[in-house]
Amino acid sequence: MGIIVQFLASHEHATAITDGTEVASISINSLASGAAFEALSNSPLFLLVGDATVGQRQVRVYRREYPTLWAFAQRLHDESAPGSMLRDLANAVMDAVDEAGWRRADLWVVAA
Repeated sequence: MGIIVQFLASHEHATAITDGTEVASISINSLASGAAFEALSNSPLFLLVGDATVGQRQVRVYRREYPTLWAFAQRLHDESAPGSMLRDLANAVMDAVDEAGWRRADLWVVAA
């Protein structure tokens, strides 16, 4: 079973992910999900990692945490081969941070 990761920009007072606007997403096939979870487990998005007992996991990233998330994504990008799923994941994270930052919004990241 694969993973879909959505990045939603939301205002700082939002209390639910339904208040967000999608700014990036990535679909990861089942063969690559282990590598994706391994990468995420060493990142600010570690709360997304888990088994299939929970249908959806989410984490909120506040704007003040964007530099840390960006640094993770840049490192992942630099260490991954062009065209790889990990490079695509890094690009999705950087796109989401850029777009949410431009909107002056926090970021909800949802994995299902």
